[in-house]
Amino acid sequence: MKERLNAILKHFKINASQFADEIGVQRASVSHVLSERNKPGFDFIQKILDTYPLISADWLITGKGEMLKSKNVEQYLFSEMGVTEKDVNEDKKARRQTLMSSDSDQVENKRTIRERNIEKIVVFYSDKSFGEYFPE
Repeated sequence: MKERLNAILKHFKINASQFADEIGVQRASVSHVLSERNKPGFDFIQKILDTYPLISADWLITGKGEMLKSKNVEQYLFSEMGVTEKDVNEDKKARRQTLMSSDSDQVENKRTIRERNIEKIVVFYSDKSFGEYFPE
């Protein structure tokens, strides 16, 4: 568990004190787990998973698999919001049609349709720290 907690701290670029404050446990609790004095209890693990929904429960508990549930953060965030790939594709199609119809009046033969893709997602936390996520 020590290695996995250190991986979380490194990934989210926070220290143990910030981590304890974010998940809502005493700083000593995190320190004891990191020093391998104590093993984390269910509540401790649940608080991590509630605070960091991208972290895979299987990885956190067993160390197997990838740390993040999905390497494609955009896809994961869409699934958390209940948005399907079909919804995204329909939205892109509607935006493309809107662009085409507004452009057709101005430039009949030279329409340029640019698709925009997410390059980076930045999450700002209340303690003034932040995390960056790059979709594949």
